Amino acid sequence: MLGGSLEKVLAEAIRRVTGRFKTDLMIPHGSYAKGTYIEGYSDVDILIVSDDFKGVDPLARIGILADLLAGLDKPVEALAYTILEMNS
Repeated sequence: MLGGSLEKVLAEAIRRVTGRFKTDLMIPHGSYAKGTYIEGYSDVDILIVSDDFKGVDPLARIGILADLLAGLDKPVEALAYTILEMNS
């Protein structure tokens, strides 16, 4: 079960991302999703699927999302793919 703090971080991350991009899917993954998160060491990993990333360099996507998700209560690392990339 998710803790209150994680729920707040995920809710704010969703709000920020969907406020800027039309998203088809957002999935938490990594240590939080597996239940192996270590407070103070682990980050929150999110996978985002959106065709708004068409034509945007994958490394640029990471930078854009890092800026967008900066300053949350827990560090968040996001990866972004288009629908076609996810289906490949």
